[in-house]
Amino acid sequence: MINVAGHRIGTEEIEGALLRDRQRNPQSPVRNAVVIGAPHEEKGLVPGAFVQTPPGRPLTDQDRLRLDALVRSEKGAVAVPGDYIAVQEFPETRSGKYMRRLLSDLLRGEQPGDTSALRNPDALAAIHPLVEKWRAREALRANQQVIERLRYVRTNYLSAGPGLE
Repeated sequence: MINVAGHRIGTEEIEGALLRDRQRNPQSPVRNAVVIGAPHEEKGLVPGAFVQTPPGRPLTDQDRLRLDALVRSEKGAVAVPGDYIAVQEFPETRSGKYMRRLLSDLLRGEQPGDTSALRNPDALAAIHPLVEKWRAREALRANQQVIERLRYVRTNYLSAGPGLE
């Protein structure tokens, strides 16, 4: 569960909606998906989707728009992921469970904790630069929002009157 601007949303529900794209579209690049809470300045957390794609098949803008529309129609606007990060594989335990905690640590900019239980530690190494690119885009997006908000702010200095300056 993640709390998006006061709305509690189950990540499994969003993952299910993303995976339904494969049922509706045979050419869908979505092989699997993991959704976790990504940090956001105003909302606290937003859904962040790690999408496993076939080798050599990136997520296009059309794919992102289609996935956004699918999640919006099934779960509502607050459940739409803030961004998608295309990966080749997820970090897994030896029993095959996805290590969401490690992905969450990466999104928050923290060092992943104990990785000794990973079956494929190289997956984490491959995801790390992708997350760093995402973090740089998010920082740029936040700066652009500040500029947009302050774009039309004008300061007028008025005198207090004769003798009150």
